[in-house]
Amino acid sequence: MKNVLMPQKIGNLEPVSKTHWGKTLLRQWYRKHDGEEYDFYMLDYKGGTIVSLVLPITLENDIVGIRQFREGADEVIIEIPGGNPHGDQLPLQVAQKELLEECGFEAEYWIQLSPVQTWFEPATYRNQRYFAYLATGCKKVSEPTPDRTENISLDLIPAQKWVNMIFSGEIHDAKTIAVTFMALPYLDITLPRK
Repeated sequence: MKNVLMPQKIGNLEPVSKTHWGKTLLRQWYRKHDGEEYDFYMLDYKGGTIVSLVLPITLENDIVGIRQFREGADEVIIEIPGGNPHGDQLPLQVAQKELLEECGFEAEYWIQLSPVQTWFEPATYRNQRYFAYLATGCKKVSEPTPDRTENISLDLIPAQKWVNMIFSGEIHDAKTIAVTFMALPYLDITLPRK
């Protein structure tokens, strides 16, 4: 396998837009190994904070899914809960808080699905990384208290049906699909065969 020569960063990231809702367009200059310089633009979200995502599953083997209107997609999509840290919150604390706030559920057991932060959205233009968790033994303990910009409803979907919905295209959120497949070793499901 051939090594990729990393370009050298020139200077620091520069904001090229005002920040709106935590999002800023940034520019970074680079120098390739042959001396050619180029600039690259990326979307910064809240300073590159690390988001926590949760695949919640109940004792009855149902996945707690969220139907949420997503402005960028201009449609309601089915996804899993997740969110950003506030202050010094650790990734697991963020996952626990989001499961309670967005769904009104608490989990008995938590499994971190990767030992490192994972890129789910294009690493080509975003600096956003994620921690993914499987939350098992989930029980409803309260009503959801979503943020004011979250337009959501909950669905309890049997795990096997959830995976079938991914293969049928009904669930098409990339981070939700990725976390589901990271959790497969822990789920009692069968992958559809063609």
